Amino acid sequence: MLVTWSAHNASQVRNLDFELRMFALLPLLGNQAHVVSTIRHAIDKIKEVVSYPNPKQTPVVMADQHLFPLAKQKQWNWPKEYDSLVVVMGALYIEMAALRMADNFL
Repeated sequence: MLVTWSAHNASQVRNLDFELRMFALLPLLGNQAHVVSTIRHAIDKIKEVVSYPNPKQTPVVMADQHLFPLAKQKQWNWPKEYDSLVVVMGALYIEMAALRMADNFL
């Protein structure tokens, strides 16, 4: 029987005044990641979450190599909505490119 981590921790509580339920984690996003509406929704939610505790903080969105140009394109297409947003490529891909260049030099 598979039990989720949260259900396991909940079962460790001595006084159970609630009933344990079995559930599964659903995907975070309903659509595929490279769809325009999905990227805009994710960026909008990130902006909301960042601006709640600190309204003047600039949100930074880190995207994978394939999603980075799409996110930048959305930022350029809607400059008024995303003027205070920084989109950067994921560190894994930057490191992979640097190692590839180091290999070429060697």
